[in-house]
Amino acid sequence: MKQPYSIYFSYAIVGCMCLVVGGFAGGIFTIGVDAIYWGAPVAENGQTRFQMVQAIVIGVGAIITLGFAGWRTHQTHKQTETANRQAEIANRQAEVANRNAETANRQAKNAVEQTKISRSNMQIDRFQKALEMIDAAKPIQTKLAGLRILETLANEDPELLGEQVPYCFMDFVIENTNEISKAYFTSGEDFEEKIRNRKSGTATSSDVIFALNAIFRLRDSDKNIKEIKYNLSGTCISRNVITNANLSDLIFTESWHDRFSIMNCNLTDTYFNFYGSGRIGPGCDISGAFIMTSPRWSMLQCYFDPDNPPRFLGIPSEQLRIARIDPITGEKTDDPNIKNQNSPIVLPPNFSGTASDAEEYFRTALELLDWVYLEEDLATLMEIFPISPRRA
Repeated sequence: MKQPYSIYFSYAIVGCMCLVVGGFAGGIFTIGVDAIYWGAPVAENGQTRFQMVQAIVIGVGAIITLGFAGWRTHQTHKQTETANRQAEIANRQAEVANRNAETANRQAKNAVEQTKISRSNMQIDRFQKALEMIDAAKPIQTKLAGLRILETLANEDPELLGEQVPYCFMDFVIENTNEISKAYFTSGEDFEEKIRNRKSGTATSSDVIFALNAIFRLRDSDKNIKEIKYNLSGTCISRNVITNANLSDLIFTESWHDRFSIMNCNLTDTYFNFYGSGRIGPGCDISGAFIMTSPRWSMLQCYFDPDNPPRFLGIPSEQLRIARIDPITGEKTDDPNIKNQNSPIVLPPNFSGTASDAEEYFRTALELLDWVYLEEDLATLMEIFPISPRRA
């Protein structure tokens, strides 16, 4: 009959326990004998076998310790070298990555530069085609379209075309009106006779007026970064009004205009020499301006900075009056039914001076105009523009 496995397992456990007990007893006996044997002195100096073995063991242990320390040092050195090699590899990889990044940046910059060059070439091509459209032989609709393209290009790319386009507009205005202006100066009659005898000219064409106004629109644009010398000398503008434009530092001489008006414009430090007929004002700032006109020009309600009066006002004023004038007697009157005449000069906006300052201001203006009735009309101006007691 087969015995269950548990019996064999029990026999094995009992056998193991016997071996352990026997081994323990044998170990104690051996230790006792060894102690008697190893503790007996054998050397002349009384050194026992145990002490001799102990010294040998200590020496061997020291050798093993030194060997182990050397082995650990070697291992540490190898690990350090491995770490250094890995660091070098990482550095080389970083250098490669940096070079790749630099290459990518250069490629990106080159791409941007190529894009700029391509755009510039495209803009220049559009510019040249627009110039062809404003040729004198082209229909006026084509010229107007070309002028609009030029203005658009100047606004789109002021760095490239912000200077060329205004000069093109000025050349266009001069080229299309210079012969008309020149004809008045070369007809052999004096200026007064020319004005009396000539027939009224036709209005300046719409393409010229567009170019004229585009000059000032571009000048006032925040995108305008170019220093441009604005010069419209030798032109002829007929039956047109320029309003709310910056005409400062503009040279506009030897020009024959016909019923040309400049209103609410900045004329600071301008240089005007106008013939024909027209009007400057109202609302124009003439600080530091040099203005000389023929007799059929007038100035209305202009002003200037008291600290920067006009350099010259050569506007004929022999027949002009500001005070109320009786139309029958031609004398000054206090009749309230007769209105004061329009004044060529008014106080500047936000004037904050005293009554004496206002009087000095008006006197300066009338003296510049060589005003015939200076004292009478000065008193009238002080009545028209009273200074409140708070400011006086």
